[in-house]
Amino acid sequence: MRRNQLYIPLFIATLAIVGSSCNDFLDELPDNRTELNSEQKIAKMLVSAYPEGSANELFELYSDNTDDNSARYSYYKLSEEECYNWKDTQEEYQDTPTNLWETHYIAIASANMALEEIEKRGNPESLMPQRGEALVCRAYNHFVLANIFCNAYNTHASQELGIPYMTKVETTVQPQYGRGTLQETYEKIEKDLLDGMALISDDSYSVPKYHFTRKAAYAFAARFYLYYMKPDFSNCDEVIKYADRVLGSDPAAELRDW
Repeated sequence: MRRNQLYIPLFIATLAIVGSSCNDFLDELPDNRTELNSEQKIAKMLVSAYPEGSANELFELYSDNTDDNSARYSYYKLSEEECYNWKDTQEEYQDTPTNLWETHYIAIASANMALEEIEKRGNPESLMPQRGEALVCRAYNHFVLANIFCNAYNTHASQELGIPYMTKVETTVQPQYGRGTLQETYEKIEKDLLDGMALISDDSYSVPKYHFTRKAAYAFAARFYLYYMKPDFSNCDEVIKYADRVLGSDPAAELRDW
């Protein structure tokens, strides 16, 4: 009898510990997603709204700036040769198409997480600069992806395939998205860019480098409108407008002395 009396409290204590452990486990997000429960965390989240991969090498390999020197220069990766010849890559590293697709959509997901949390908080004035940065980051990442995986913007853009334009945080496993048209993709990029530029504030950064400051956003806008050229060339005015905002009345003072 005494033995049973001893076991019952031990059994109850064990159940309490196991139950507490289960609750702690179930309280954790299944995909280790960051909980943005403060304005500081939202601001820090935007650091990951910039892609870890760069398409610069890929664009060089696709361009006329690259030539095949054959055996005179054999130190290159197989994937670099495949990209140069516009072939599907058999190996992947940081700057190959598959990785660029993943890193840019990961960055977009971070921007969307920040935007979702800001919206949940009622879009407070204190978070408007962060909202602006997130929108411009989302626009930029989609812009880079469109330049890698779509044809150049042209008069047939309404018939050309675009890319999936992500505006929401994923809540299901392996969802399927439509690509839409190239015209729709560029229209969405433009909307995010314009909405975001209106909100960005340089005063919100303790360290402005590596963030979309106003001038950085204007520079992106100038580049975007160069690509988003309308048949009547009306976008040329937008290119000039945003380039002037970056360079000001003394462009030489803003450029590097090479």
